Amino acid sequence: MESKVWKDKLFGIGVMLLIIGSLAYSALVFFLGYVGIAEGLGRWWALGALFLAIFLRFVAPIVVGAIFGAMHLWDWHWAAAVVLVMPGIVLVIPAILAGALDSLRKAFQRTPT
Repeated sequence: MESKVWKDKLFGIGVMLLIIGSLAYSALVFFLGYVGIAEGLGRWWALGALFLAIFLRFVAPIVVGAIFGAMHLWDWHWAAAVVLVMPGIVLVIPAILAGALDSLRKAFQRTPT
C-alpha cells in the first residue's frame, strides 16, 4: 500500500512539472512573437497579433513573429528558430518523406504476372 502512495505523489509532481514547463514554453513563444512583431512592424501590430492569438485562436502571426524574433533579436539560425517555435516539425518532415518514399516504392514495385 505504501509503494502506491509514493508512486501517486511522484506522478502528481511529474504532471505538475509538465504543466509548468508547457506554460513557460507557451509564454516564451508568445513573448518572443510579440517582441519579433513589435521590432519589425511596431507595437500596435504586435498587440493586434496577440489579440488574434488569445481571443480568436489564430496563432500564425505570433508563430512567424517568434521565428523572426529568434532570428533577428537572438541571432539564431532560421532552422533553430523554426525548431524552437514548432518542435513537432522535427517529427513531421521525416514522416512526410517516409510516406512519399513508400508511395514511390509501391508505384514502381513490379506486380506479379
